[in-house]
Amino acid sequence: MASMTAALRDRLKAAGPVAAIVGERVYRTVRVQGDGLPAVVITRVSPGRAYTMRGAIRLHGSRVRIDALGRSAAEVEQLGDVLIASIEPAETVGEIGFSRSFLQFDRDLSEQNQTAFDHRRSLEFIIWWWAI
Repeated sequence: MASMTAALRDRLKAAGPVAAIVGERVYRTVRVQGDGLPAVVITRVSPGRAYTMRGAIRLHGSRVRIDALGRSAAEVEQLGDVLIASIEPAETVGEIGFSRSFLQFDRDLSEQNQTAFDHRRSLEFIIWWWAI
């Protein structure tokens, strides 16, 4: 089966407003150490396998966390806004059909580390999808 997170990564890389901010820096689960900012990290939180009384069906409603990482609060705010606009509509990418997606949480998880202030806006979606 095709990977939903890989298709989502490809979808975001191809989205003009996202690419204008992060370029190619859209990652699944882990950001490459030392890569520049801004960047996006996609993490699937739950598989979202859907069932009827007869068993599993093709449609999945996965919970996905998407972190917008940047150099400033304004940068992650803008990046988060374009991520929301790029993820919510239905679209087909490769072998994955995406239905409408729904934003569940929008959190500012910025924090001070030992050497700098890390700006992060964390978005959680329910993303409805199926393998074509």
